Amino acid sequence: MRKIAGIIGIFIFVGVYLLFSQDKPQVDGPRIEFGENKFNFGEVGQDKVLKHVFVFRNTGTDTLRIYRVESS
Repeated sequence: MRKIAGIIGIFIFVGVYLLFSQDKPQVDGPRIEFGENKFNFGEVGQDKVLKHVFVFRNTGTDTLRIYRVESS
């Protein structure tokens, strides 16, 4: 009986190891990646026009569509 329990334990251990050791599959669809996700302008006086460009790219497998952009 102890041998059977030991063999079952080994099978469970190997199964769990194989389940969690595999690479996660890449999810199909668009995926956005930013070079930076925030920017600090520091102290700025009134009536100053500020500009900063956030660079991003689509690293996914489908077309990336951006519908609404809001600043904070």
